[in-house]
Amino acid sequence: MSAAEAPAPSGRGEPDGLARLIDSLELAPATREAARALLLEAASRKEALERERAGAANALHARLSAESPDEEELVGMARALGQLETELRVHRITTLLRLRALLSAEERALLAARMGQGGARIRRACAPDQARHCAQVEGHHALRRCLHAHRHELEPGCRDALGDAPLR
Repeated sequence: MSAAEAPAPSGRGEPDGLARLIDSLELAPATREAARALLLEAASRKEALERERAGAANALHARLSAESPDEEELVGMARALGQLETELRVHRITTLLRLRALLSAEERALLAARMGQGGARIRRACAPDQARHCAQVEGHHALRRCLHAHRHELEPGCRDALGDAPLR
């Protein structure tokens, strides 16, 4: 199966959302296939990093729960967790940069515009739910996290707008 025929990456977050945006750009077939291949590879790496980060966070939490946790060990574990979070951010940035390199200036501008539309769509669709569940939350990413935390209590339109929006 070619990258163009492959399903969108299955993980939560950017690669899947970017795959849908790429599909909406009406790219030349070769460009679309190269972009899909890049996003499939990126999704695989992102999922591996997220699993590793979750394992490190769980291990840190378990050590914090110990009767007499060792400060030096915990500091080292916290630094390792921070490094994994940095690697995830770097991976996100490099994926976007590699994707941009495949696109023309016009395609990049259209992609940027469509990426920005997601936040506005969520704000419109989720205004009542935001007032009900997340009124005191400030910041775009914090709002998405709050809405996701209340996902099962949200109106259907808000849930649809959130879709697979990445949490940061």
